[in-house]
Amino acid sequence: MPKCTKCQSTSFKMTIENVNGSNIKFRVISCYSCDTVVSFLDFTNNSIAFDDIYDKLAIRRRS
Repeated sequence: MPKCTKCQSTSFKMTIENVNGSNIKFRVISCYSCDTVVSFLDFTNNSIAFDDIYDKLAIRRRS
């Protein structure tokens, strides 16, 4: 199980953040407890977008 390097929590959240002064967006993964950023992804990461669509439509994904 992944852990936050700062507080050892195992709970994380994903938010969408803008880079100041631009239109660039990122999906930021951070610790739910202390907000330490652990990773970030390009906002247009298709696999995440598809996962969101699948979940909303309740479609079973192929393994």
